[in-house]
Amino acid sequence: MNAVLTPSLCKPSSPVSPAKTLPAEVEFYRGGARVSGYVLLTRFVLPCGWDRFEASQISEDDWMHLLAIALNKSEPEHIIQGLLNGLFPGFVGGLYEHCGPNNVNNAWSYQNVLEYLLKHKGHADECAARCYTIRGIAAPQMSPITGDLREVFWADREEHRSLINLYQIDPEIGSIVLAHKSVIVTKVMTA
Repeated sequence: MNAVLTPSLCKPSSPVSPAKTLPAEVEFYRGGARVSGYVLLTRFVLPCGWDRFEASQISEDDWMHLLAIALNKSEPEHIIQGLLNGLFPGFVGGLYEHCGPNNVNNAWSYQNVLEYLLKHKGHADECAARCYTIRGIAAPQMSPITGDLREVFWADREEHRSLINLYQIDPEIGSIVLAHKSVIVTKVMTA
């Protein structure tokens, strides 16, 4: 399967277009393994979690737990949900609102989470979900979030943009990625 989403759902040259419905074949991969909606949402909020940790708004234990989940530490879904709900209650509440009262049981499916993220406008422009087309590979940079060297890609939008590949997504040149605060969250379409 090459295309993960159709181009109309995520346009790299403009702010993210909200998706009405996503194709049933949408799946997320990291090294060939599907990533759950819980992990996808954790990866998305991680840059804001870092900002909150730096501002002493969340504990070191909560930060380390969030980071471990985002970097693929296996946890039961109810643990992840509880952590995210405790740290980001408004954001998680928005996920439930997005799904509506008749779809609460499916709120955490990867399809619902992706649709919610594509609609997310953020409280500031830099917090909005954005799609980018990968155009090249840049020199590795030290990630302030993980404290180690991470692969960096450059992408097109209005200006040249460096995107940190924190989760080792493995995007090809020409693929479209969803990013939050310059961190690649997931690949949404392969080249």
